[in-house]
Amino acid sequence: MVIDETINLIRELYREHLQKITVDRLITGIFFTGVQLSNGYSGISYTPITEIHSEGGCIHVKGKEREPFRFKGAPVTGIFTLDANDLLVRTIQISTLNALSVNFLTEDHYRLVGDQDPLDLLDLSRLGKVAMVGAIPPFLKRLKQETHIRFHLIERKSESVEDDETRFLVPEDAIADVLPQCDTVIITGAAIANGTMEALLDLTREDATVVVAGPTAGFLPDALFTRGVSIVSTVIVAEPERTLDLLAEGKGAYQLFAEKCLRKINLLN
Repeated sequence: MVIDETINLIRELYREHLQKITVDRLITGIFFTGVQLSNGYSGISYTPITEIHSEGGCIHVKGKEREPFRFKGAPVTGIFTLDANDLLVRTIQISTLNALSVNFLTEDHYRLVGDQDPLDLLDLSRLGKVAMVGAIPPFLKRLKQETHIRFHLIERKSESVEDDETRFLVPEDAIADVLPQCDTVIITGAAIANGTMEALLDLTREDATVVVAGPTAGFLPDALFTRGVSIVSTVIVAEPERTLDLLAEGKGAYQLFAEKCLRKINLLN
């Protein structure tokens, strides 16, 4: 699993110092979950609210009683030992990983391009068949203007796309047929939070250009790179306090970018 491998890598990099880092603040917002750590760094992850509710309630998850755990003040090492089958726990783990990764997401460790959308790094004129798993509005707006592209959109929430974009929608049960045919695949980071990322990557062609995009993918990209991902397009939280304040008010990525709380980065394989 991508997240489990990344947790192990973080443990190797931090060594004994990891035990000293604790959670200062945690906000589980309706769009994103955010943590701020005692080392000053912050990370956010998509909150898969529908899936979390479908698992059960505040007492039980999939018929199993939730583990009693106080996150505020907890060491991050303790968070990583919790049962990740609980999607809420996994979301908090991802946010924590993202915060711990910030210190290593530099040009000293990775090929990095800042302050650009990943589509700026692709030659759109040469794209043929493109699939996007999860609607990313700015990308949709650009790709639908490229009339030579055979574009497929896999999105569970059809109400999140514009009327003129519904023609691109592909039924979810057709993913296994569509993805292996595409030379370019764009997957939203939400697939990490809802646990579908590995299955999606298994369906992509070996020679396909694969982009994973979104704040949820803000952890060390090594595990994604070994699975054939070409570009990880994500963010670094530049204003931790303000970011968590906005998440507590139910704000999402649009507002976080507008308030200059996030800084875009692209990590290249």
